[in-house]
Amino acid sequence: MFPDPVPAKATVQPGEADSGRVLSRRTFLRWAGASILTGALAACTPPSAPLAPPAGTAAPEEAPPVRFQIRDGVYGAVAEAQGQAFRQAFPDLALQVEVIPGSEYVPKLEAALADATAADCFWAPFASGFFHQQAHAGNLASLASWLDPHPSRVPWQPDTLDAATYQGQPFGLPWACHPGRVGCYVNLTLCAEAGIEPPPVDGDWTWADLQAMARALTRRTGETTSVYGANIGSSWPHILMLVRSAGGEFYNDYGNRVLLQSPPVLESLTYLHAMLHVDQSMPTPDLRGTFLFEEGNVALSQNGYWGAWIAQTQVGGAFDMAVVPMPRGPAGQTGSMLEIEPICLHRHAARPEAAWSWLTFLCQQATGIALALQGAVPGARTDVWQAPDLQSHPGHAVFAAAMQQVAPYRGPANLRAQEASAMFDQGMAASWYGGQAPALVVPALEKGMNALLALPPA
Repeated sequence: MFPDPVPAKATVQPGEADSGRVLSRRTFLRWAGASILTGALAACTPPSAPLAPPAGTAAPEEAPPVRFQIRDGVYGAVAEAQGQAFRQAFPDLALQVEVIPGSEYVPKLEAALADATAADCFWAPFASGFFHQQAHAGNLASLASWLDPHPSRVPWQPDTLDAATYQGQPFGLPWACHPGRVGCYVNLTLCAEAGIEPPPVDGDWTWADLQAMARALTRRTGETTSVYGANIGSSWPHILMLVRSAGGEFYNDYGNRVLLQSPPVLESLTYLHAMLHVDQSMPTPDLRGTFLFEEGNVALSQNGYWGAWIAQTQVGGAFDMAVVPMPRGPAGQTGSMLEIEPICLHRHAARPEAAWSWLTFLCQQATGIALALQGAVPGARTDVWQAPDLQSHPGHAVFAAAMQQVAPYRGPANLRAQEASAMFDQGMAASWYGGQAPALVVPALEKGMNALLALPPA
């Protein structure tokens, strides 16, 4: 199994037209995949017949294997399967795929990076800030010299290679990507039983429509709720979808302040508070079981691409379901956020050329399709998102449409995304659990979070 065949050199130069498009120097990274795969082939092709050493000369010491670390689950399973294909394609390049339990992955990798014993290459969590922290710390190798300086025609999803940069340097290859928690999973059976028309598949509905529908779909007997009308996430990645659909941002342009008291953010938080404590059509975070929607206890549930696979495996034929876009907000749009899954080269890799060959092999179209079909998210290539194998995947059309105009990731400038997210969750507990109005909670929370963002980079 070899990487996709590509031309050895791109035939267009920066600024020249290619299929009716003009490519600037800024955008060449978006189309640089073909040249890196070509480089992988050149680096990995074994010699036809190695020369025998002169008589009396000791045999050369066998090169150590390329080590690749990744967390368990779908990512680990797909990487192991591709590792077997890589060894068959390039038998002279030894590869060791090390799959680490998810709860242990970041602590073990951080410790290995601290004493320069990390693997040659590895997967780096993105939205938590880990990828950016390691790039800032100088633990990741810049990939600029590995990328051909001319545009190429491998169809990377727009902006995904740009997202894998830090301070203008590419420090990762976007292995997979998604547009955030932009899907609303619908229990069609509950809608039919309540005589409620389900949300439109084209996404032409509003916050008010969702709220009214959730009230009508909630089933309550006395103090007991057997079915909640909706389940919208209360964590930062979920709420950001609402904030952006209201025309706002969680962080300012510089990433050094949160905007909790801005109208779009406060309106989003107040909207959730009303569904939780006024309508009581949504469960508080402590009541949200792992499979609340899949068990038939929620009618409308916000989730990402992976939610369809969970529903397929858990729901079975218990009820009919569909996936539609989350509703449009006050700004007349839906929210989104580009997240990628970068795979990176260690700055102190023992065998960087061989490690690079493995990373590019791992970015094939077939791998990206396998990631989606096995329950994760699609690979970061347009020919993955457009692959026929994924068109029948529940909800794929919803997330593919969102990827066409996905908004960029935006996190804290000091790279303390995980700390900021935890502080936000703790600060909003008074609203989500205690019922306090967000307007009473956010002033102190905003002050505390801005103090966190004023600290040096993590």
